[in-house]
Amino acid sequence: MIPRLGWWLIIGVVFILFLSPPSTPANEIVVGVATSLQLLEGRESLRAVELAVEEINQKGGIRLGQEHLPIRIKSIDLQDASHNVSVSQALSTLETFIQRENIRAIVVGPFRSEVLLAGMPMMAKNKIPFLGTIAMSSASEARILKDPKYKNIFRVGLNSKYLVEYLIKTMKFLNEKFQFRKV
Repeated sequence: MIPRLGWWLIIGVVFILFLSPPSTPANEIVVGVATSLQLLEGRESLRAVELAVEEINQKGGIRLGQEHLPIRIKSIDLQDASHNVSVSQALSTLETFIQRENIRAIVVGPFRSEVLLAGMPMMAKNKIPFLGTIAMSSASEARILKDPKYKNIFRVGLNSKYLVEYLIKTMKFLNEKFQFRKV
């Protein structure tokens, strides 16, 4: 059974294939997972993508025209969660990954919002469809709504505003139900 994130990724991958620019015929679709893989969030997100792709491929892959193509995942550790890695280093790693691996789409994406925001023009320039799941800045959504060049960039997870709202509601519930005043 595919986890909830996996379903979003399946829907997104199918959607992405219709947005992707045509490329040379290939015998597979390469989807990139580019994030901070040393952290739990990155590792678990990669695993969710692997589970979703495994299920898709077991059912014959993605139908494109008359062909059924399997999806192959390529991953890279951007290391952008580390304070020792600059935004420019993470973006350079991402751009090299996209070009070297012939990536058709990126899922998960940068861990830090400042890397995502700085990388949006590069993804738009390369016409790489992107489904972001970790970086939480609502500034990315504002850019997407303002500028049509970001039409291939999507958030499929919470932004910081909604996460904080959920946390506040949870804390209020714990206080009312169990009289917890501290965590």
